[in-house]
Amino acid sequence: RLKIDRSFVQGLPGDESDVGIVLAIATMARALHLELVAEGVETVEQLEFVREVGCHQYQGYLRSPAIDRMSFETMLLPEPPDAHSPAVDLSGDRGNEPPVQSSSGVTPASVSPAQPTDTTS
Repeated sequence: RLKIDRSFVQGLPGDESDVGIVLAIATMARALHLELVAEGVETVEQLEFVREVGCHQYQGYLRSPAIDRMSFETMLLPEPPDAHSPAVDLSGDRGNEPPVQSSSGVTPASVSPAQPTDTTS
């Protein structure tokens, strides 16, 4: 992995020196088959530029300010169901009732341990 320091991203896309340095770093990353990460991305224009030159990832205030470990771990936890979300019965003991369907359209019977479910939608 090769990171582009935020000091070079700061002036993008308007500063010719920063543009030249970032293009050189991107060329080097491609030649070495390295993943390219831009640090310090703060504007949509900077993001568009680093994407165009082949950055695979970015870090910066455009995505999120720096946070502590506990806050980050909390962000990764699934949101608890609230009183308004449809319930899904996972007990398997439903008798003749049709399966309960969640808001994502996934029924308990359709979730397989071998198939990860998409929880981003």
